[in-house]
Amino acid sequence: MNKYSHIINSEKFAVFILLLVTLFWGLTFPIIKVSLNYVSSQLFVALRFTMALILFLPFVWKQLKTADRKTYYAGLILGVIVFLGYNTQTIGLKYTTATKSAFITGLVVIMIPVFHLVVTRKLPSPFVLLGVLLALPGIIFLTTNATEFGTLLDELGSGFNIGDFITVICALLYAVYVLYLDNVSKKHSTRMLVFMQIAVSAVAGFIAAFVFDATNIEKMKLVYDESLLIGLGYTGLVVTVFATTIQTKFQKFVTPSEAGIIYSFEPVFAAIFAFFLLNEKFTMFGLLGAALIFAGLFVTQVFERKNGKV
Repeated sequence: MNKYSHIINSEKFAVFILLLVTLFWGLTFPIIKVSLNYVSSQLFVALRFTMALILFLPFVWKQLKTADRKTYYAGLILGVIVFLGYNTQTIGLKYTTATKSAFITGLVVIMIPVFHLVVTRKLPSPFVLLGVLLALPGIIFLTTNATEFGTLLDELGSGFNIGDFITVICALLYAVYVLYLDNVSKKHSTRMLVFMQIAVSAVAGFIAAFVFDATNIEKMKLVYDESLLIGLGYTGLVVTVFATTIQTKFQKFVTPSEAGIIYSFEPVFAAIFAFFLLNEKFTMFGLLGAALIFAGLFVTQVFERKNGKV
């Protein structure tokens, strides 16, 4: 046995790795924003996952023949959820504000422990619940452009529209994904689960691109540019292959509710990268939001480990 296996298979190391995953996700925000100037969104998804599929195929080739039907089935479900979640968030953003989208998507932090309670009939520990209650308003503050509470409340309280409804579906899908991944990642090959997520998303991406083009929802566009190649390379190799692999491998070492709090760091990293790469400004609300999310993770990891899990 590897002398470092006890470290690699520990909760503390898993938290570090999953934070690294959210850092990679955060960097996709400015990169994809630039890439979409040269390619339609659905075609970008298709090309991103196809590139990842080509890169990952040699590492899973031998397992394709030996994997059982249950592994293929679990991976198929994960792939469908990933693709639908990605697209419902993108489509929802066309009809609602970025602040409301971030707020509604952030509800996944609450949805995960609620769904986990329904499935397992076990309440998360008090420290996890406290971490969730700190992280949720942190997400709201971090992603708003408001400068005072009144403006923030007015924007969040504006009429519920079709974009908001679609974004609620996105949050539900991601909560289901985290819980389902927590279940199947303990039973099946990490490589096969990652391969199936990539393959399903690639095929679905091309289908969606042609359907959107045929129905005039989004005309297909592809213009060569180095920025697009960088975007496809980063999202295809680093985010889709590397980050998805380590997420699938290490999420099983933390509870689903803890994973939700860790993943709430995505907008923190996105805001940091946007500040440096796109010259977007940090507001006082943004700094407060980042502090609350950090506090949520601190409470969950430090105090819960100190007092034992409930």
